Amino acid sequence: MPLYITDELVPINKPSPYTGRIFSRDAVEAIIEKFENTDGQILGELDAPIRSTVELDRVSHAVDRLFIKDGHLCATIKVLDTPLGKIAKQLHEASVKVHLGLRGQGKVDEISKEVQDFNFCTVDITAAQDTRGDNLIDLVDFDDIMNSLEEDGFL
Repeated sequence: MPLYITDELVPINKPSPYTGRIFSRDAVEAIIEKFENTDGQILGELDAPIRSTVELDRVSHAVDRLFIKDGHLCATIKVLDTPLGKIAKQLHEASVKVHLGLRGQGKVDEISKEVQDFNFCTVDITAAQDTRGDNLIDLVDFDDIMNSLEEDGFL
C-alpha cells in the first residue's frame, strides 16, 4: 500500500511562523498552476537540498497534489519505493514526524517580506520544523551574485 503524506507548506497572505516570508494568493495560485501544467510529474527529495534541480538518485517521492485549505498552500506526496523513499517510509513507521517544504527560487521584498517572482521547483521531505514550509527559497538575485563576484575579482 503506498504511503501518502499531506502537510501545510505556507500560509497565504500571512507571514510564515518560521521565516516571516509572505506568499500572496497570486503567488500560491501560480505555484498550483505550474504544478498542474506538469501533469503531476514533479518529483521531490528527502532532506531538502539547496538547489533548483531534482537529482534522480535522490528522489524519495512524487508530488501528488497541491491545493489550498484553511488559508494555506498544502501538498500531498506519494512516497516511492526508492532508496530514499524507503528511508522516508521507515521514518513514518517509527512515528517520526516529517514535514513538507516548498523548494524554488525567488526574491523577498526587504520591507514587506513578500515573496516575489517565485519559480516553483518541488516539494521536499524535511525534519526541520523551524524552517518548515518555505525553507528552500533561493532568495539571492543572480545579478547581485554576478556583481559581487566581479567586484571581488573572480570574473
